[in-house]
Amino acid sequence: MVATPLGNSRDVTLRALDVLEAVDEWVVEDTRRAGRLRELLDLPRRPLNSYYDEVEETRTDELIKKLKRGLDLALLSDSGTPLIADPGYNLVRAAHRADIEVRPVPGPSAPIAALSVSGFPSDEFISLGFLPKKSKGKRDRLLEVKYYQGTVIFFESPQRICDTLRLLLNLFGNRTIFVGREMTKKFEQYLRGPLEEILAELEASQPPGEFTALIHPGEVDDVNPEEYLAELLERGLSMSDAARIAAKFSSKPKSELYKLGLELKK
Repeated sequence: MVATPLGNSRDVTLRALDVLEAVDEWVVEDTRRAGRLRELLDLPRRPLNSYYDEVEETRTDELIKKLKRGLDLALLSDSGTPLIADPGYNLVRAAHRADIEVRPVPGPSAPIAALSVSGFPSDEFISLGFLPKKSKGKRDRLLEVKYYQGTVIFFESPQRICDTLRLLLNLFGNRTIFVGREMTKKFEQYLRGPLEEILAELEASQPPGEFTALIHPGEVDDVNPEEYLAELLERGLSMSDAARIAAKFSSKPKSELYKLGLELKK
């Protein structure tokens, strides 16, 4: 698993260069981008195996057969660490099942890079990857972490970032957030502050480039489990999901909150 630069090619590690030169073949998300990286780093022309979401399941068996024959393969995504919101999980899982050794070649990772400069709590955090595109799925996912007591990290496209921040403002209030855009590239940008201010700035400028966004933790002492349960139900979550999430902040078990939810529905 070879981590590659997010944008600045000088962020590649010396070990990554050694491994990419030594292996028999590369397994890559995009052959064109991998080819450009190969030329930029002046590496030998190793065969490139295309491996992206739509073909991940069907290509896995073929790659496992190559590994069983004794070939060494390097898996790399377009940028950052493989499998972090990128393809590769099926291959790694299949390799373990086939008793094939899997080794990490650590390096750049967008969530960790953003967290390190955000000034947000870093002792506990979760990465949601890319949020669902549909508004209901996105809303439900965000509501699940509304009172999470660590930093929440997610990725978003430039086309959806403002809509997502508006939804976040509606659900969480004017929480402090941090966004990184085009990290390590020529026009990298970092914004930190209240949601309303960051949203207004992005609405005015509409900058291109993928975003890594971080949400500052809320205050768990302010959580009323019963009110939170009612809010989750009002937002359209199922009774079971609402009771499960609210139970995280209550001394009452999920079953009791479920019964309370039924009363609220009445």
